[in-house]
Formats: sequence, structure tokens, C-alpha cells
Amino acid sequence: MSAEARLALVNHPNLLLRSASQRADLLNEGPDGTTTTLIAFLTDLCIEKGHFFEATAIRSDHSDDSELGAHAHRSSPGDAIDGWFNSEPKLGAYLDQGDPRFLAGLRDAALDQYEYQCGLGGAALTQADIAAAGPHEFADNGSDHVHFGAVLS
Repeated sequence: MSAEARLALVNHPNLLLRSASQRADLLNEGPDGTTTTLIAFLTDLCIEKGHFFEATAIRSDHSDDSELGAHAHRSSPGDAIDGWFNSEPKLGAYLDQGDPRFLAGLRDAALDQYEYQCGLGGAALTQADIAAAGPHEFADNGSDHVHFGAVLS
């Protein structure tokens, strides 16, 4: 994934980043950054499919989960993101987990060639969301969020 593609993603209004560290994580191709497949997945989800997705944790702002190995936020490089689908390109404009646009985001992610896993935490762990998330779904711990892990590069 080129530096230009990474820059296009972080500058796109459909991917909502809360901090400069999240932007840096996505721009960094090195071991302290993120995988090219995570960038490809987010490009498909946010730019190609047009979903608004607010990142709540990417790599540097996630607790150390490196003991989980591959598909973790803090693996080297990271290939996971936590967040929530939004109704518009505005921080905090969260969709209800049963909203058809939320479910469509989960379905589109499940069909994406770069998705490895989809964790549903808190309010996102509903039967409708589980069905929409497809075969790569798992019950994630923690607060309300959707966790996406990308296939390995």
C-alpha cells in the first residue's frame, strides 16, 4: 500500500480519527504502524463503500494486546481497529446498533477480502449484528465497539 493511499485514507472525511496518534498509526508502514491490509480494508469500507466509521482505538491508543499475536492492535505492525459506524462524517454522530446503515456496514465488512475478524462489544453484541457480521464474528470484551482485524499482509 503506497504512502499516497495511506494519506488519501486518513484525509478522507468518512474515516473519523479522534487524535493525531491515530493518524500517525495509519500513516506508519513500519513495525510501530499498521499493516497494508488494514489500510486496504478501511479504504474499501470508508471510501469504496461509503461508510462513516469513527476510530476509537487503533494501535498506540489501545492497551497492549500483543500477547494475542496476529490480528491484534499492538502486534508488529498492528492490523486491527476499534470503532463505531456514524450517521454522518462527524465525531460522535453514532448510529444505533440496529440501524440499517450500521448493519450494512457490518455486512460490507464481512464480504471484504481484507477482513479477518469482526468483534462485537457491548451494545453491538446483538443477534442482528451477529448475523450481519457474518462468519468472522466473535464476542469482544469491553465497552460498546466494533473491532475489525485485517488479514495478514
